[in-house]
Amino acid sequence: MLNRIISWSLTHRFAVIAMTVLLAAAGAISLRNLPIDAFPDTTPVQVQINTVAPALGPAEIENQVTVPVERAVGGLPGLVELPEEIDRPEMGPVATGLGEIYHYVVTGKGRTLEELTT
Repeated sequence: MLNRIISWSLTHRFAVIAMTVLLAAAGAISLRNLPIDAFPDTTPVQVQINTVAPALGPAEIENQVTVPVERAVGGLPGLVELPEEIDRPEMGPVATGLGEIYHYVVTGKGRTLEELTT
């Protein structure tokens, strides 16, 4: 069987070359239209919620802010009730798992946004 394929290929060289060129062209066209990202997005579906609670410690923040927000967002019945001195939570932009490395806030009294950015 293999001898017959080799013999046919040797006697029909131009047909083999033409098929090779057609397959290479089809592969190049397919590669150009292939929707592949350089880095696939591995981020799970998530929402980031930000709030400021300057007077509370970590344990108090978890009990009075984090747990009520998680319950409300998790679909459990009930209203989110936070202490009065805490700002209303806001939804923030979600960064991908590939993009968020370090998260920080820069503040300064009497400074402009441009000065803080610099």
